[in-house]
Amino acid sequence: MPYKLILLLLLLCSCVVLESSTKTSEIPSAWQENYSTIAYQDSVTKEKGRLTKFWAQEAIGAPESREFIAELKAQGIDIKRQEIGVTEAWIEAFDKNGLKEVDTSIEVFRRLCNIKVKPCDKHLFNAHGTKVTNLIAGKSPVGVSSTGIISTINNMEGFLGDSTTKKLPSVVNISLSIEDHKLPEYQKAFNHIIDKTIVVLASGNDYPEPTGKFINQYSKKTIVVGSTDPTGFVSEFSQSTDDLVVLAPSDFFVSSRGAAGNLELFSGTSGAAPQVTGALADIKSILTSLTRDEAVLLLKR
Repeated sequence: MPYKLILLLLLLCSCVVLESSTKTSEIPSAWQENYSTIAYQDSVTKEKGRLTKFWAQEAIGAPESREFIAELKAQGIDIKRQEIGVTEAWIEAFDKNGLKEVDTSIEVFRRLCNIKVKPCDKHLFNAHGTKVTNLIAGKSPVGVSSTGIISTINNMEGFLGDSTTKKLPSVVNISLSIEDHKLPEYQKAFNHIIDKTIVVLASGNDYPEPTGKFINQYSKKTIVVGSTDPTGFVSEFSQSTDDLVVLAPSDFFVSSRGAAGNLELFSGTSGAAPQVTGALADIKSILTSLTRDEAVLLLKR
């Protein structure tokens, strides 16, 4: 494998790995108020600096990977565009104006309108899904992926219900908690897709509570992602499991686009998982046959 390609793969997978989990309870509140002026020392390079608005994207090497993929394209290397699926709890979680920042086809918006009970232009006020989507494939410097396109936006019932009849995206992001009592109604559809695409799951934000039945049942066949703070320590809320694959930078202040396309702070493992999803889409644009197990090895490396 060419040396530069190896560097790219490592760069795209450079999510922060946990060394320790000790931090004081005062730090998060201070960071929330002054996150852009807080001095820190990088846990890997030992360099000192201050957080920028896009410290998370910078920490995983998104700007460098975007430049390198552009270089590959300039050299005539075939980069395969990758479709990405986003699953949310409620369709109201998507904001049409915010999604204008994402390279997404009009068919996705039509699908979004068709499955809503109320008119598409109204009641799109909750920005959770918008921030997830923009973090995955929004315009630079927000979005991690430079090769992915959001092809599916749906709630869990709609997305998994369509999985038996429609082509599956290369990577699917699930930044939501699935309650234990909902598991039986999702199992049949999820069992159908689990070996046919790479599913990235947010580990949850209720530490020290254990992860739910859904993650426990499917963690060995998905990529479970937790959250780290700017120091490289695990976020105090981030849930864990023996099959947790990687931590990505989020905590309380990863920047994304929300309502009306405004730059806003996002948080939690909901903000960590999309960064891994975006990175994997870029990797699959080069290594199109990449499997879940191979992706796990790259992320851990």
